[in-house]
Amino acid sequence: MIFDEKKLLIFDYDGTIADTNSIHSKAFLRVLDGMQVNFDYLELAGLSTEDAFKNILQKNNTHYKESDIISLSKRKRQIAVELAQENLSLLPGCLEFLHEAKKYFMLAIVSSGSYENVSYGLKKFKIFNLFHPVICRDHVTFSKPNPEGFLKARSSFPEIKDSQILVLEDSEHGFDAARNANIEFLDIKQRDWFLLLQILKSNHE
Repeated sequence: MIFDEKKLLIFDYDGTIADTNSIHSKAFLRVLDGMQVNFDYLELAGLSTEDAFKNILQKNNTHYKESDIISLSKRKRQIAVELAQENLSLLPGCLEFLHEAKKYFMLAIVSSGSYENVSYGLKKFKIFNLFHPVICRDHVTFSKPNPEGFLKARSSFPEIKDSQILVLEDSEHGFDAARNANIEFLDIKQRDWFLLLQILKSNHE
């Protein structure tokens, strides 16, 4: 079974816990309006904001300086926070799953998002204290698909074996990061949170 012998669950945030894909897509669109560049947000999911802008500009053969990336990223994050205040929601069933999972597992977050955005959402839904550690783009040198974030989370639990860890993710970049860390992962797009909750409860009956 999925959760057999697991002790630590590591969650992504955007698109896994919080339904933020439309928020981030709109924020990128607003920042890039008028620049005549094309992008598909689903290809960017899991990347840091900085890496996402580099990806967009490179694919559109647009010259940029590092200062441009910093400026674009700052504006995008500000817009995302504004949109989140009005439109942020959790994925259906996720809240119930998290509270049930906390009874049996240690929970952590590894996100390519900024700590400002991630902590805002977790606190808004009163689930910040369910997780430790909460590792975001601000806390690592390299974001997904680099495994640094997952390795850093794992180092917080030296008593837990790799085989006892499960990553819950929604993006290809996140899957690659888990593979690079040699940690088992679950694509939450393949199973909704209500189904996972049923599986979790059946494991502990």
